[in-house]
Amino acid sequence: MGYRSDVLYVADFVDDNCAQAALTAAKLKYELDEWEWENINQTNQYIIFCAYGWKWYDSYDGVKTIIDMFENFFHKMYNSSVKHVCIGEETDDNTEELLESETRDVPDTYWDIYIHRQITTPWD
Repeated sequence: MGYRSDVLYVADFVDDNCAQAALTAAKLKYELDEWEWENINQTNQYIIFCAYGWKWYDSYDGVKTIIDMFENFFHKMYNSSVKHVCIGEETDDNTEELLESETRDVPDTYWDIYIHRQITTPWD
């Protein structure tokens, strides 16, 4: 079955038109399987990758591509702030990273993205 993780990448853009142009350019530049693209969406000025229960290994081609897309293409080419959060199966396997834009403030919404583990029961 393998070790699985929940993963989020968010990149912000000047406006929704810029985000749409960046996503279109990314689709031309990067090769991903259709099911991988299904986890990448544009919402207003954000491009979001969100996946649950993925085998998130740096050695996998799709994972390398998604990392490059957000951390190099969107961050460096489009000057986006990029937030990355990953939760592994082990309670101490958590990642939170922020790559800040060189010319724009980090969006306030990024501070609302954080790891929160909790116990949920049917009687809550």
